[in-house]
Amino acid sequence: MPLLQKIESDIKSAQKTQAAERLSTLRLVLAQIQNRRIELRRDLEDAEVEQVLQREIKKRKEASQLYEQGNRPELAKKENEEIKVIGEYLPPPITPAAIESAVKEIISSGEKDFGKVMRLVKDKLGGGVDGKELSEVVKKALV
Repeated sequence: MPLLQKIESDIKSAQKTQAAERLSTLRLVLAQIQNRRIELRRDLEDAEVEQVLQREIKKRKEASQLYEQGNRPELAKKENEEIKVIGEYLPPPITPAAIESAVKEIISSGEKDFGKVMRLVKDKLGGGVDGKELSEVVKKALV
């Protein structure tokens, strides 16, 4: 089942079970997916839907950090719960060990340029790798 159809199906399920928080989160995500679809003027592939979901998770992580800095743990908790709901639709994150081994493999093949290493690792591991985490690993490996 395509990812978009799964999200729409889960929205209906959340409506039936009256899971208000889950329903609210899924509706916001669906709206962002529809906005992206309108922007591109075509239907989205699963990989593009995953990109939208990753962007939404990133926004919520940033908001959660700001709420914690602002001493608002209840709002940070809400953001973290939304991250869990959205994360259900993404493939499991790539482990730091897998990132490190991919970086070491590419660097050992003779590549020393930061940007090229980043691009090659992203191509190898796919879109599921966090750019910030990857850049930290690459910096450590190149130093």
